Amino acid sequence: MFYIHVPYERIKRAFVIAIAGTLQVALVLAVFGVILAGLAVPALQIYGWLRYGNWTPFSIIDSLRLVAELFADPESPPTRLAAWLESPSSWIGLHKLLSFLHASIGLWAVALGGAYLLQDMDVKPLKPSKRAARARERKASTSVDDDDVTGDYGEQE
Repeated sequence: MFYIHVPYERIKRAFVIAIAGTLQVALVLAVFGVILAGLAVPALQIYGWLRYGNWTPFSIIDSLRLVAELFADPESPPTRLAAWLESPSSWIGLHKLLSFLHASIGLWAVALGGAYLLQDMDVKPLKPSKRAARARERKASTSVDDDDVTGDYGEQE
């Protein structure tokens, strides 16, 4: 059986790079999804207004309520966030501001934050090992350039 010795640190680094690359792709997809959702919310509101003549407001508070309802356990009491979304007892100014702002503004803010994170992510590939670099150099030194090939494989007379 043929075994190749690969140092543990190199395997660990390759694993970290693979995970970081996967997270980067997932973050890119999430940012694009949030951007599309930021466009879809007002588009659906405009569609409803044009078709039915009824404008349905959708603020950041409404979107947070929707998310809280999606992730809430029906058997447990409401969380502090869900209770604050329904009737705030503190941070009333923030509640009023979030009730005033359209949900697409919040989605765009999340997308900008994700894009900012993507800007700082830099996944660098692994450097080749010294052994692979030597093998590549040997191969390059033994290969024949296209300019050197004359088509005559014998001695010149």
